[in-house]
Amino acid sequence: MKRTVSVLLLCAFLCACVPGAYAENTIYTHMNCRCGLENCVCFMQEGDSGPAVRECIALLKKHGCLAEEHSQTVFDAAVTQAVISFQAEMGFEQNGMLDDPTLTCLLHGVTREMLDSDGVSGDLTEVWISSRGGVRCHIRKSCRGMKNARKLTARNAEALGIEKCRVCYGRHW
Repeated sequence: MKRTVSVLLLCAFLCACVPGAYAENTIYTHMNCRCGLENCVCFMQEGDSGPAVRECIALLKKHGCLAEEHSQTVFDAAVTQAVISFQAEMGFEQNGMLDDPTLTCLLHGVTREMLDSDGVSGDLTEVWISSRGGVRCHIRKSCRGMKNARKLTARNAEALGIEKCRVCYGRHW
């Protein structure tokens, strides 16, 4: 526990004091959101990877917010700028993070007005996915020792094509 705290403090110090420390191939700090948690997990953000990020990159390209030449499968600075552009288009707060409203509009091809008027149906249950390449959604954040979990709605996990975890949901869901 002491070692973890020391490492986190060192990372925070480096990101705050060393120019360029917050760059590619580094540990990304988590940003706060409206949920009020210090280390929020309510969205996908820079540094995340995996099938969910890959699908979002493809959708941002399709929407014209990200260059077709972008070949990364990691949520990098270019993806952050593409998300900011998409959020501006949709009239959302421009934070560069794929929070639930932004992700819902991107995945379901709806406008903010449709979202605000409950124009998108689906399961709003919160599920967890790994931000480091997992392919299943989970009911429990700690299932199978998952690290760096991100929370999203079941409808968005389904839209991303993420399968349900057999441990969480049982063999026959």
